Amino acid sequence: MNVSLIVCTRNRASRLAECLTRINRLRTEHAWELIVVDNGSSDDTQATIDRVSAACPADVTVLVVPEPGLARARNRGWRAARGEIISFVDDDCYVDEHFLAHVVACLREAPRLGFVGGRVILHDANDFPITINESRQRVDLPPGSRIYPGQIN
Repeated sequence: MNVSLIVCTRNRASRLAECLTRINRLRTEHAWELIVVDNGSSDDTQATIDRVSAACPADVTVLVVPEPGLARARNRGWRAARGEIISFVDDDCYVDEHFLAHVVACLREAPRLGFVGGRVILHDANDFPITINESRQRVDLPPGSRIYPGQIN
């Protein structure tokens, strides 16, 4: 299985640098690509993307969506994706080096799944933990279930 990992960003170059650095350390046997969508940034986001993504072991595609809006950026990202699996990571997240391998393993284990989410640990204690899921317990949601904030990430 091949994976498209999509990171959307807007004016968060300082956080994005560490996010992309961690993505560069991903270890997986699966083919993958990185798609970074700059959602109309006016800071040094583009220079950060160029500098850090140069060390990425996967193919990197950089897209620009000038109109603000995370939904616009994500839609542009998945439309450009070539992977069988589409995975989104926020620009302030620091993925585990086995992140992609775990995503693929989950979907292989249960191929009828429509999506998977995972554990999110708050890195910066000053951030507001409104949608953070630190649970180590698997939660299966039947079709048509209500999903509450923080239940999946």
